[in-house]
This record gives sequence, C-alpha cells and structure tokens, in this order.
Amino acid sequence: MKDNPLISVVLPVYNCGEFIEEALKSILNQTLDNFEVLIIDDASTDGTLELIKKYKDSRIKIIEKKENSGLIDSLNTGFKISKGEFIARMDGDDISHLRRFEKQYEFLKDHPEVSACGCWIEHIGAVKGVSKYLENHEDIQAHLLVSNPMALCATMLRKTAYSSFSFRSDSKHYEDYDFWVESMWECQVHNLQEILYYYRIHAYQVSTKWKNKQIEGDQQLQLKLFKKLNYNERMFSDSLIRKLIFSNESFRLSEFKKILQWFNVLRKRNLEYRVFEIKAFECVLDKLRRRLVRDTFLTNKRGERNFKKRIGLLLYLSSSEKWFVINRKLREKYKLIFKSR
Repeated sequence: MKDNPLISVVLPVYNCGEFIEEALKSILNQTLDNFEVLIIDDASTDGTLELIKKYKDSRIKIIEKKENSGLIDSLNTGFKISKGEFIARMDGDDISHLRRFEKQYEFLKDHPEVSACGCWIEHIGAVKGVSKYLENHEDIQAHLLVSNPMALCATMLRKTAYSSFSFRSDSKHYEDYDFWVESMWECQVHNLQEILYYYRIHAYQVSTKWKNKQIEGDQQLQLKLFKKLNYNERMFSDSLIRKLIFSNESFRLSEFKKILQWFNVLRKRNLEYRVFEIKAFECVLDKLRRRLVRDTFLTNKRGERNFKKRIGLLLYLSSSEKWFVINRKLREKYKLIFKSR
C-alpha cells in the first residue's frame, strides 16, 4: 500500500460475517486501486474479524476495538485516521459497483466546488428496489426537509472539506442524516444518476432493528431545518407540525387551517431569508401539501370519514387542490358504478 493513498475507504464492521467477504471483494477489485481500506471492527463475535484476516492485501488496515462502542465511534475513528485525499464510505454487508470509486473520483476531480459525491443505490436482500436520489446540490439540500437525500455509505467525500465535522454521539441511529444536516450549508454535494452501490436489507441491520428510533430522530432533524425559517413557534407548535406532517392522526378543522397558514408563512420566510433555493423549496412544500391532501381526502389513512368535516376541510384548499380531490372522487365513483354492472 502507498504511504499517501488517494482514497481512504472507511469500513466499520460488526457481526457481518455472512456478507463481509462479498463486500471486501467489491472494494479490492475496484478499477481505481489507489486506496487504503480502514476496517474498524466493533468487537464482533461472529467470526467477522477472522474472515477479514484471511485477505493478505497490503491496502487493508484493521483496527480492532476491544469493546463494542458503536457505529458513531467507528466512523469518527475511521475519518480521523484516514490518510487519503478522499474518503469513501462503505458498509460491511453491502456491495460497491466495481467502477464506483473511479466514477466518483473523476466527478470530484472535474468539479472542485463539490465536496461529496453520492449515487443511486439498489436494494438487495429482503427488499428490492432502487433509490434514485436527486442530482444537484440545491434540490438535495431542500429535500433534507422530508428525508435523508444521500446515502452516506455510498458517498465519496473530500477529507479537507469535512475536517471540521464529526458524527455526533447524540445522533445514534440517524447519524448519516444528522451529518448532512450539519454540513450541507458549508459543503456542496452531488449524486451521480446511476446505480453504483448495492444496499442490503436484512433483519439484523441497525436500520431495521431501530426503525422507530430512526424515525423519531429524522423528525427532530426536519423540525430543526424548518426552524431555520424563523416562523412563530408559539403559533405553529412542534406538536401541531408533528401531528399533521409526520403522523396519520385525525385532526380538528382549526388545526388543518393553521397548518395551511404555516405553509404560506414558510414560503414567505424563505423568499425573505433565502435559506433554501426558491424553486427547490417550493417543490418540497408542494410535495408536503399534496401528501396532506391525499392522506386526508383520498386514502383514509387518518381515519377521517365525517362527511361534513371533510366538506369543511375542502373549503380551505386552493382551487387546483379542490379540483384534484373532486376529480379523483368522481373517478372512484364511476369505477364502482361500472364494476357493479
């Protein structure tokens, strides 16, 4: 291994013996091979470490932790001791496309203003599918308001750009999302519009076991981002926003009216403060509003079946939203009529 590798692969592992060899092979066989592999073992008990030690590749450096101290500690250790100009994240149960490093490095080399380069990911294992993340920084940044818009495990980063950031100990189970929320106003990001990473879904992974904790953390981060727009938090309380935006709870007419006011206030505040790029922010607000309308009038997710109440709610919608709801309801009615014939 070279003393000054171009890339440091930060690979935290804990009891992933079933998948670690496939993960390691996808790294060691990359078309761009100027890298070190920092494997931080979090006191595995399933033979993971023994499988790793079978590989006699000089690019591999193993850090053995005597006690299990968690993923955040492993990530911070890996980022701190990395020697590369770039850091490529990877998880021990996933697979990287063999040209992933090459393509992400080439993009970062050609775009010095960009600090991190991600990609689309394909889900393998228990759940199939593809996560097609947004491409440009402004859209990715605005999308932080509704979900984690980049897979950190599939990202390559400039080490110097992120030297002042770390994974916070109080962000356990949502540390990736928190990392982006903290850094994205200083570091520009980009997602390549192709699948370069294969993310494994299985019952033993942290994101499956701690799903509820992760959702709670995600909501805290989203509230924090909305508050960048400096709206009146007494008028628009966290409990109101959680109820109408983050849950499927039933709500009162007055609450529905107030959350529509909140959308308008956010739009005006962003025009004033320019926290988010205008067009990207408008897209996110429209998405949130459409979801609220759909869940209230079309899916029955909130268990709202009171006809008079629905008519009352309908009056507060825009003309286009009213037409959307009425049109969908008429289509549903016609389908039922024709089906019964």
